[in-house]
Amino acid sequence: MQEPEPREILALLAKHLQKLNLPLPVNGQDVPVKWAKKAADNIEKYLSGEEDSLDAAFDLKKKRGRPTDPSTRKMIARLARSRRKENKTWNEIKNELEASENIFKDESIIREYFHEFEHELMIEEATENIAKDLTSGGK
Repeated sequence: MQEPEPREILALLAKHLQKLNLPLPVNGQDVPVKWAKKAADNIEKYLSGEEDSLDAAFDLKKKRGRPTDPSTRKMIARLARSRRKENKTWNEIKNELEASENIFKDESIIREYFHEFEHELMIEEATENIAKDLTSGGK
């Protein structure tokens, strides 16, 4: 007997997951029926061509333009704070980020990160200014 193709295996798996009406035991824990059905739906999206990959069907692809790494978000917030102090518009900041980092095209995300780190960046800036004053003898 020849082994089925991967797409056939996925189709069979989806079919069986859809029929599930009891929790599925996995590693000593029960996977709820609704999760199994959701997995089946996602597999079927891939098999039907609605999604181009299993990662996309299961929403595992990294969202374009929304960095999740806190250091990246903070870097963006720091740049935005600096440019806002230079009276740059949000659109100008967005364009600068697109040109230099090719990060994203949505200024609302930049504003979100700006507000997320605003207080922390203000404290850092104040601390740096105090340190400069102390090392320069208050001049």
